[in-house]
Amino acid sequence: MDWDFLPADQGNIGSRADVQFELGYYQDIRDAVTQAFKAHPFSDFIDPSQGAHSAWFPAQLAAVAKEA
Repeated sequence: MDWDFLPADQGNIGSRADVQFELGYYQDIRDAVTQAFKAHPFSDFIDPSQGAHSAWFPAQLAAVAKEA
């Protein structure tokens, strides 16, 4: 599509470079989170003494958030 500026509804107007920057930011976050999940697999947090997986999952998410 041929355009120079993108009106973002009620936000600021952005250029192609702004859009590319934003997309790059999302890709960087995705890459960091993917690597953090690989570094902290769910199996590392399984503790049968805690019962259901709902007790294990927050610990994994905390580790991933800290690393990402």
